[in-house]
Amino acid sequence: MASDPTLNALNTELDDLTIRRKLEMTKVDYDKLMSIKNRLRDLNSQEDGLNADDKDYCQYLIISAYLNLNKMEEHFEKSGNK
Repeated sequence: MASDPTLNALNTELDDLTIRRKLEMTKVDYDKLMSIKNRLRDLNSQEDGLNADDKDYCQYLIISAYLNLNKMEEHFEKSGNK
């Protein structure tokens, strides 16, 4: 776990969303995931916001969000819902 409480909260949101995503994928979930990714990116770009370890962890979470977004986009394209 990260030492930054905001990063921990975003991690929890990401985990909850990706676990639920395995059961059902909706446009609302996609939008929430995009929001989490953007908040992680913003948090990571703050110069005095995170220590080095938390920055690394934040970058890992950003990549995880991107991968999940890509999977959701593929699912929507295959099902014709995009």
